[in-house]
Amino acid sequence: MAKEKSDPAQTSWAPNPNQDIDYRRRRLKEITLAGGQFWAVQAWMARVPGVACSTAGYANGIGDAGYNRVCYGQSHYVLAVRLYYAPELLSLSSLLDIFFALIDPLQPDHQGYDWGPQYRSGIYYSQEEDIPEITAAFERLRSRLDGRICTEFLPLSSFVPAEDYHQHYLDKNPGGYSQISARQFFQALKQYLPDNLKPVPEAASAADTEATQAARPDGADSPAGRADPGGTKSAVPEPFVRPDDQTLRQRLTPLEYEVTQHQATEPPFRNPYDAEFRPGLYVDRVSGQPLFSSEDKYDAGCGWPSFTRPVESQNIVQLPDHSHGLVRTEVRSVMANSHLGHVFEDGPDSAGGLRYCINSAALRFIPYEELAREGYGPWQERICPNPDTAKSQAPEQTTRPAGNPETNNKGAHQS
Repeated sequence: MAKEKSDPAQTSWAPNPNQDIDYRRRRLKEITLAGGQFWAVQAWMARVPGVACSTAGYANGIGDAGYNRVCYGQSHYVLAVRLYYAPELLSLSSLLDIFFALIDPLQPDHQGYDWGPQYRSGIYYSQEEDIPEITAAFERLRSRLDGRICTEFLPLSSFVPAEDYHQHYLDKNPGGYSQISARQFFQALKQYLPDNLKPVPEAASAADTEATQAARPDGADSPAGRADPGGTKSAVPEPFVRPDDQTLRQRLTPLEYEVTQHQATEPPFRNPYDAEFRPGLYVDRVSGQPLFSSEDKYDAGCGWPSFTRPVESQNIVQLPDHSHGLVRTEVRSVMANSHLGHVFEDGPDSAGGLRYCINSAALRFIPYEELAREGYGPWQERICPNPDTAKSQAPEQTTRPAGNPETNNKGAHQS
């Protein structure tokens, strides 16, 4: 039997139903899944309706991680994919049932044509509240299978995003090897996808295509095309990744490191971008991923940079945050998983009503005239170069109450 290639005719590369879902106001949850070669798991799981975004990477290991080091057995990392999904649309139970239908949970250290502990299957959770649902998914699986389930079930202890050329690899290389077939995927959706997310756009006939040869991608390959054609809305023009922790400690100031890595908050009104209103782009301080634009920045009077929206909804993720005795929504960058700040619902009504309150320490501002030199030339077309014609920088009057720090409004512990 020949190795299976992803079939562009079936996938186009598979239309992604998540492109039609607006995740900006939805609360997302995180789960990390491993099932063999991570680019195949990412390609198909990113197309499950309700999955907002995904990152391929290396999970539950210690020390430096990289494709060659992990795949040659020089670490305990497993190739995995971190998913952010909207539980109000797609339950974790349904997500895991679909995942189990795409892998072979009875195989230890083996999926498809890939062998070794780095290809073991696993489910790695970040919130203990998910344990009952994951346990129930395993029980349902045991009732269907005859044999010992080898899929790991552990807390997520570490996650290092994979190299940029591995992010959405099959979207950029649709002929690449996949241990998961299109038939498996569409059958799993038909069986386990909740009715509220159907119908799913199936590719023409679901017949699998087998190729006589499939070259294994390796580190010498370079990305062709955009970084996230499998994500929601439009894709970012270049891929961005998180450097290892040692490099971060060298590159970042102590404050930048504490904010992005340990969810610290910088002082209000005493940070570089609160009063910055020149035309330009705000990128992730850690990875360089574009996050916010001067077009959407305004003076909220809270002491931190405030934006009405991100430049791309799939570049950030929103997570519940119950720290400091408050109920808030944290904002993190997708590619580097940097803590950015929080989002509140007291923004300008005319711009959607949201206020992204972001730490300057988590951002790097690139002025409009320097975008091309910094490698962000395509973004010049999306940013107004004339500050006199830019969107209003004055805070807009709304009907919302002023509030206090404990009600998610202007005050301490916001960013």
